[in-house]
Amino acid sequence: MAFTTTQLAELEEAYAMGVLTVKHADGRSVTYQSTNQLYRAIQNIRAELSAKNSTTKRPRAIRVRHSKGL
Repeated sequence: MAFTTTQLAELEEAYAMGVLTVKHADGRSVTYQSTNQLYRAIQNIRAELSAKNSTTKRPRAIRVRHSKGL
């Protein structure tokens, strides 16, 4: 499932308030069994969003050559 930053913000707000039931903007509501489960959901969404937003860069190597000129 593709998550949004809005969903992440809703979960973070619920976690900060100690609430286990989260009502999303689209009308859905989810009840978590514990704050631990809610925290794991937040971590999973953060990981997915950061993976989606990061770009894979090719590693670079720089080679230096030098001589004394002799």
